[in-house]
Order: sequence, then C-alpha cells, then structure tokens
Amino acid sequence: MKFASVAALFLFAQSAIAGPLARRQTNGCNAGFNINDAQLVVGLGADPNGERAQEVRAVVTGRGVFKGQGSALNFQLVANFICDRINEQCKGNTALVSACRGAVSLAGRGGKGLNANTGRAAGASADAFNKAIGLNTNFANTVANQVGNGGGNNGGNNGGNNGGNNGGNNNGNNGGNNGGNNGGVNANGCNAGFNLNDAQLVVGLGADPNGERAQEVRAVVTGRGVFTGQGSALNFQLVANFICDRINEQCKGNTALVSACRGAVSLAGRGGKGLSNAQARTAGASADAFNKAIGLNTNFANTVANQVGNGGGNNGGNNGGNNGGNNGGNNGGNNGGNNGGVN
Repeated sequence: MKFASVAALFLFAQSAIAGPLARRQTNGCNAGFNINDAQLVVGLGADPNGERAQEVRAVVTGRGVFKGQGSALNFQLVANFICDRINEQCKGNTALVSACRGAVSLAGRGGKGLNANTGRAAGASADAFNKAIGLNTNFANTVANQVGNGGGNNGGNNGGNNGGNNGGNNNGNNGGNNGGNNGGVNANGCNAGFNLNDAQLVVGLGADPNGERAQEVRAVVTGRGVFTGQGSALNFQLVANFICDRINEQCKGNTALVSACRGAVSLAGRGGKGLSNAQARTAGASADAFNKAIGLNTNFANTVANQVGNGGGNNGGNNGGNNGGNNGGNNGGNNGGNNGGVN
C-alpha cells in the first residue's frame, strides 16, 4: 500500500519529549523545524513505483527538511537520513540527536509477500524508532492489516491479533468479515488466484510520495495482484471505482460482491492537504466504510488522524478515547496516557 503506504502506507501523536520539542526554537532546534515531519513512515505501497508498490518499504514524510530520501527495504537507511536532518537542525539539542542515533538499530526491514505477523513486526520496528524521538505511531497494526494473509489466516490473525490489540469491535468484524468473506469469496465465483485482500482501498498522508502529493492525504491501490496500474487520487471514489472494475472482471460469478462494491463507492470520501485531525479521521473512516462493504476491516480513521496530528489536547482525546475503545487497553493506555498527558 501505501500502505503503502503504505503505504501502507502514515503519523503524528507525540510522546514524552513532545512537550519540550514544542518549544524547540528555544531548545536547540532551528526556527521552522517540526519534529512531526521527522516520522519514519512504513507501509505496503509506501513507494508506489513498479515492483516497489508490492513491497513494505520505509519512506520519509516529504515535509519540511525531510525530503530527498528514496524508499528502502532496510528501514535503517531512512532512519539514518532522518537523524542526519535532525542533527543539522538541532545542534543545540544533543539529547534528541542522541536519542535518534540510538534508535536507528530498532528500525527493521520490509519486504515482499510479508504475512500479518511479519508485517506487524516490521511496522512495530518503525513505531519503536518513532517513539524514541517523541512520536507515537501504530504502523504495527496498519502494516499487518495491509498485507493480510489469505482468508483463513486473515480471519485468525486479524480476529485474534486485532481482537487483542484493537478491542472487541475488530475482533468480531475482522474475525467474521475477513475470515468469512475472504475465506469464502475466492471459491465462490472469482477467478483462481484472485485475493480479496489485494482489493483494499488504501489512504494515507504520503500514500503517494511523489512531489507535492507526498504532503496530501490520498487514496491508492495496494499494487498487488490485479490491483495495479491506478494512480493516486484526492477523490477516493476514483480509486474505489477502479477496485470495483477489477472485482467485476475477476468475479463474474459473485454478483453479490460486485454489487456490494459498486454500492459502496459513494462511501469513499476525499483527501487533501493540511487536513485537521477531525478531517483526516473522517477521510480515513470513509475508506474503512468502503473496505468493510467488501469484507475487509481497516482502521484508516485512526491511522490518518495520527498521521496529520492536531496538537496535544485533540490527539490525547482522540487517541485516548477512540483508540482506547477501538484498540483496546494497550493503545488506550499508551496513546491516551502519553499523548493526552504529554502534549
């Protein structure tokens, strides 16, 4: 994705050092420097170009001074770039520079064909790096959801892992929808080799890392299977229609799935540049609604809201409340406590 994307593909809830960094102009960093721009972004389709669109890769946000670094399967390459930029901008903040340098080894690797477990581990390694420089992210769940692993495993992994991490809602929905729909669809009117997990509508900040588009919340396809060849779009419905066209071609014997997809296109919203936390959450939720209609549970509402950020109070409320409900005790504690208290 972009997801991938990333990307899968992307950001910003601040933790323990975020308070001091909010005063960074008087704390050793250049005027105009924004620590939120420093986030290490990982995801499926984070780099939408060619074969790379089918890999979990690391990219920079493309904002502020964090530009000019290509994507990498080795996340440490991008992490080192981030630390180099922090070192240039924060000569008077040796603690931040040291924290960044020390966290590079936490960053892991991406790859092609990852399953939910290896995708989660890859995302978690980026979360660990980001946390060390004061940014709380949840790429562990995002990347795990992006890569999936077929019907049975997705039902088990998403129902079990997300059931634990994401609370009761995803436990029921992912276990039921992905396990039931994804497990049954391929043998019920769709061509051999078709994988419904590949049909996910992926949205995020930096989902398209090219130029100015890297600073916008955009929709992309996963870049897997038959879901390739569609560019990013601010209007999510353009990408949703592409997905439905591909499903229609591949699933002539599954009119229910085709109809569900066509009927859900209107649920897909719009992205944009400079979205607020609330606007980003709405944009992500619209993609979640489309994906749910075709049997895929995603959590782009929280992911995109975290990516754009919106100050301590809102992030504390949104991440503590929403993630506390949706993501269970761990994120409720970490995001609610860290973001709510620190920011």
